[in-house]
Amino acid sequence: MGVHCCGNTDWSLLLSTKADIINFDAWGFLERFSLYPEAVKDFLSRGGVLAWGIVPTSEFTGRETVEVLMEKLEAGFHDLMDKGIPEKILHERCLLTPS
Repeated sequence: MGVHCCGNTDWSLLLSTKADIINFDAWGFLERFSLYPEAVKDFLSRGGVLAWGIVPTSEFTGRETVEVLMEKLEAGFHDLMDKGIPEKILHERCLLTPS
């Protein structure tokens, strides 16, 4: 079962559900999502997959490049790694989607 949240929420609540995949708007809410590192770590540790909505849709300007998207995605990975989430698990349990 998967869940998509295209806004902000109390991520600890959503991450504690039985969802297998959580799709979140990483383009718009990455900084807020990373405020819940323990919940993210628990979710990934139990086999959950994060679908990073890194490609903007409603905020698309036409100036977004692959390099810009990768910079933002890598910044999100590094932020969570700095908070104790292993790089390997982030990469193994990752999907990329539109925001």
